[in-house]
Amino acid sequence: MENSKKLLAPVRLTADALCQTYTARVYKFAQLVSKSSANAEDLAQDALERAITTDRYQQAPGQVDRLWILNVEGRRLVIDANYMPGGTAQDHADLARVVDSIAFLP
Repeated sequence: MENSKKLLAPVRLTADALCQTYTARVYKFAQLVSKSSANAEDLAQDALERAITTDRYQQAPGQVDRLWILNVEGRRLVIDANYMPGGTAQDHADLARVVDSIAFLP
């Protein structure tokens, strides 16, 4: 059986609403990639601060950002692959190929 998700209309979040909605999830993820709870707290706080104070902008309505937050030898690396709602299947495949090509060598 195919899993499908119903897409909802975007909802504009205030900084407070964003933090209330996502703090627990962000902290849980931070615990998975951190060496200590203090480091997890710092990582979660930093991520939430960046989410509410970023100077990034949406290039077009409905822009989709896929984020990977990695711990590479104790350093955070964020990969942001974004696409527009009108993107073709080929556009999505090309973007996935770029992300899949990322390799970390010793």
